[in-house]
Amino acid sequence: HVLVAGVSGAGKTTFLYTLLHGEAFGETESTGEVANMETVQVGMRQLQFCDMGGKCSMDRITSAARSASAMIFMVDATDETKALMAAWELYYLAKQLPPGSPVMVVLNAKSRTVDSGCIPFEALFEVFMESNLPPSTTEATVGDYYLAGPGAKTAHGFLVAEKRAQLRRKGAWSVLPLPDARNAEECQKLLVWLDANLPL
Repeated sequence: HVLVAGVSGAGKTTFLYTLLHGEAFGETESTGEVANMETVQVGMRQLQFCDMGGKCSMDRITSAARSASAMIFMVDATDETKALMAAWELYYLAKQLPPGSPVMVVLNAKSRTVDSGCIPFEALFEVFMESNLPPSTTEATVGDYYLAGPGAKTAHGFLVAEKRAQLRRKGAWSVLPLPDARNAEECQKLLVWLDANLPL
């Protein structure tokens, strides 16, 4: 059971459809309280991926996290207003996972380059590394990018300004770039890390 989470529009469903079919079909935005459940062969394992739509309630996503074996957290690397909100949501969900569950943070560039609106990967690595969570503030500047301001909320209504203790957990953690979630080869490469870090 692998939870696929992230704020609305991060590319969760596109990523999953690309893994399943080798491509994503048209618009893939999930609506309402939708959770897409799909089985994908990863190495010698069959994994059930639970793609929580960006508009699912935090209660539903929290419940899914508490029973997950691993989490893939998608980040829209082209949307500076959501980047810091995503970091707070990632922090919250990582605390709900069972001990030892690996976390893969995927920085989805959506085929864009820095020149066409993608936040530089090296800047986002610092925001989403486990040791830097939770964010020290509800406002941040990454290079030339201004991230979410005070009182900002995710699509789930999770208030990022809420104070929380430092994240302390066991389990592998990696932040990986994904230039294009519609590229099947690039998506499959990310699953090599997941397969290597799941318990036998």
